Amino acid sequence: MSKIKEQLFQVFCGKNADNILFNQDSIFMDYRASFTWAEEHALKLERYGVKKNEKIAVIGQNSPETLLWTIANGINGCSSLLINPETNKTTIKLILERLQIKHVIFNNHFEKNFLTKHENEFEVRIDELDQPFISILSSGTTGVGKIINHSFRTIFGSAESFSTQWGLNAQCRVFHNWPMSYMAGYFNLFLCPLLSGAQIFIGRAYSNQTVFSLCDELINSQCTDVILSPTMAQGLIRRQRGEARSDLNKKKVISTSSILYPTIAKEFFRIFGIDMKPCYGITEYGGSFTLGASSINRELSVGLSLPEVELSERDGELYIRSPFVAPSIIVNLGEETYQNSNNFYKTDDLGYIGTDGEVYLTGRNSENIKKGGEFISLVEIENIALRTLDIDEVIAIPEKSDFWGEDYSLKVVKLADTENDSGDNTSAMFAELLKYLPRKHLPSKIQFVEKIQRTSSGKPLKRFYLDS
Repeated sequence: MSKIKEQLFQVFCGKNADNILFNQDSIFMDYRASFTWAEEHALKLERYGVKKNEKIAVIGQNSPETLLWTIANGINGCSSLLINPETNKTTIKLILERLQIKHVIFNNHFEKNFLTKHENEFEVRIDELDQPFISILSSGTTGVGKIINHSFRTIFGSAESFSTQWGLNAQCRVFHNWPMSYMAGYFNLFLCPLLSGAQIFIGRAYSNQTVFSLCDELINSQCTDVILSPTMAQGLIRRQRGEARSDLNKKKVISTSSILYPTIAKEFFRIFGIDMKPCYGITEYGGSFTLGASSINRELSVGLSLPEVELSERDGELYIRSPFVAPSIIVNLGEETYQNSNNFYKTDDLGYIGTDGEVYLTGRNSENIKKGGEFISLVEIENIALRTLDIDEVIAIPEKSDFWGEDYSLKVVKLADTENDSGDNTSAMFAELLKYLPRKHLPSKIQFVEKIQRTSSGKPLKRFYLDS
């Protein structure tokens, strides 16, 4: 039995073997049955001619099988590349060609020699647990797409540590409504529950349509733990139209994916009575590596880091050293670069370590501009706009300026109950912002849009506006 199969056997067939792992549409699968499924399909893949150390693409809808294919591949000593089924065919073809992936599992069907490519013949001489296990295709919200390659040791080690800090156990039921090809959908909502013996309730994948029934789904699922992006939280807030409800307040809700604005955190607490727990993570460095106790009492705090992870601040920027760093990264389908877990890496996030030991996140390098010699945090601007203006959503877009060097504009979405007049009440908005901002810090313009372009998890897709 290989090292990975032995480790997986212990995870699935140990003390939690008879617990429910998956619950979808009232169909249940326990831990032992899940491993049996993966083991049987690993044998099928072997009979199909799949060889050790191959990378296999998994393209599937949200289902237990999509997740378990990665386990089957791991049993065979293969790594998996998760691809969102909504990805266009041209992009999929380009990725498969670049990575020389021959075999694809498409909606639970194995397709051999998906693209005709020569087999990569170099011999892997590293420890089996350090070989590629899973590849995550980043969303590339700022225009730089990445393929992040994690080994079994890095991704499972990080998940085990974070699930402990999270407090997951066999009595927990975790609600899963994220795209499974995202780090949150795979790491936070599959591996973390898996390693803690928890049950996974698979709900409908999040979208602007499913948010209308999300509250009812959370209640009916009887889940104990939920992970929401700030956009998902904001969607739930909007659905209530200011009316408070208390039937969700016993659930533990973690916020991830992007900065949780204090405005959203406070309104979520007012409506639902839940103090969301902020977490912070980066796919390249092992997924989530901090978790906070409160988003109300400590604004912009993302909590304490995992015991194994070291965070430091240099000139207002955060650096990380972690044993869970991904061994390699491919940027824009270019050359593969390798990372060393002994090194400190720049996160491109701005923040500091408080006297309480907690990590405070104030923005991203890409979300700060220098206007006329003064630094402006676009995250802070967005939070002020949400708090003070009668708007539903906002995004601050950096831009070049002949006069200032750098400037920014605001794209805003009207409140749903606002009359759709000519909409040119931007003068009042500028006047309101001027109460909280120096004149130089005001945006170059405010533009109304029907909606903010976002990824499947609700993260603002800034590259859409930068490219337009």
